[in-house]
Amino acid sequence: MSDIAAVCAAAVILVLITSAIKKTEAGIGGTLSVIITLWIVFICASMALYFKNGLSGIGTSAVGEYLPYVLKSVGIGFLSQISADICTDANERSAATGIQTAGKLGILTVCLPLIKRILECAIGYING
Repeated sequence: MSDIAAVCAAAVILVLITSAIKKTEAGIGGTLSVIITLWIVFICASMALYFKNGLSGIGTSAVGEYLPYVLKSVGIGFLSQISADICTDANERSAATGIQTAGKLGILTVCLPLIKRILECAIGYING
């Protein structure tokens, strides 16, 4: 919890500094915004890796079987949201909407094996 609080505090401070710099030097401010975003993504990726390694002992149980789908879906969601936010900040809302749509379709694609398995199970119960 304290790691997250420290990252959030540092990010807010950096954003405030970047906001002040953007008023005088727009080009440098934009570059700093991208650097801050990449730093936060790197921190999140290291936390996600720690989480994944913590769950590696689950094995072949039902949870372990579905875990890769969940982790991939969460990763796609985070990446598409961050990318869409960057586009929105750059006043490219149509590109942001396209990225969000692509992310949603990507999540559906990753989960397709699960959807097929659920439908097969349902059909099996219906047919008796």
